[in-house]
Amino acid sequence: MAVGVGSIVTVFAITLVVHSGRTFASLYNYADLNSSSLVAIDRVTTDIRNASALTFFDPQRIILNLGTNKPPVTLAYSVKDRVLTRQIGTGPETVILTGCDSLDFFIYEPEVASNTLALTSTTAPADAKAVGVTWLCSRSILGRPVNNDNPRTAITAMRKP
Repeated sequence: MAVGVGSIVTVFAITLVVHSGRTFASLYNYADLNSSSLVAIDRVTTDIRNASALTFFDPQRIILNLGTNKPPVTLAYSVKDRVLTRQIGTGPETVILTGCDSLDFFIYEPEVASNTLALTSTTAPADAKAVGVTWLCSRSILGRPVNNDNPRTAITAMRKP
């Protein structure tokens, strides 16, 4: 009888420990995912604000011109590696976001109508005055997807003339 009760208590304790471990790992993953996304969005929006022009655009890669005598900044998303990288000129690529399931850049041009300023989507880098980016990231524990971050979206105007 004692062995039976002891076995039940042991199984219950092991189940509780495993579940608690997964819960704490999940909370850590979510906090890390949120922090990484905030740092990345800050880096991306700073680069866009400092740009004077957009020299190349496709939905997974943009090249920003930062002005005279400064090397361009390339922001590129790798679907295969699930990372967003930043490269200054021909220097090494720096990973600024990992675990990224999807990422898309959008470009906009201003449209002045009825005394209001609106942004209209464009595909011509020369016309772009604002860049939008949206991404979705996730993390897993022991190979199982556990955390999905909320989609992150930002539209940022290029401020330098």
